[in-house]
Amino acid sequence: ASHKPPPCRLASNDAMNASAISSFLQNIFTFFTGPLTGSISDEYGRRNLLLASSFLSLFSPLYLVLLQLDDGMNPAWYYGVDAIRGLLSWMAIALASLSDVLPPKWRAPGFGLLMAGFSAGFATSPLLAIWLDHLYLSVFSFGLLVVMFGLALCLLPETLAKEQCEENRRRRIAR
Repeated sequence: ASHKPPPCRLASNDAMNASAISSFLQNIFTFFTGPLTGSISDEYGRRNLLLASSFLSLFSPLYLVLLQLDDGMNPAWYYGVDAIRGLLSWMAIALASLSDVLPPKWRAPGFGLLMAGFSAGFATSPLLAIWLDHLYLSVFSFGLLVVMFGLALCLLPETLAKEQCEENRRRRIAR
């Protein structure tokens, strides 16, 4: 039996349900926009879509910070903004970018390193809650994403050659 008061249990249930719905919508968005994203990135390059995806990733932690600063803010905003991240899957674009620059024999290890880095960050990030309170952790998360976006904006090159973009466009038109 839980020792939490009923309002706490109900709020926890509401948050879990909202998170599940947000994840479901995010996956639905990715399912339907993934092929279009891939097609656009094949014809126009990866960089701008990866930047747009990174930009969308900024909104979830921003709204989480705002939610903690403003007690009157509706938490539905956070979950809605989180679901929108599914419109552009950064992972699919990152994998395509790796395919552009890695020779075939190094693609599987390159994909593995990307996935391992993502998974390691995902698995170890809850440890930060030991040292930082909720607000500081949210600000830290948002700050990391802002730095990542800034670095990507300044340093990330286009990985798909212009010739390949034009060839992909010609192939699509010829179909």
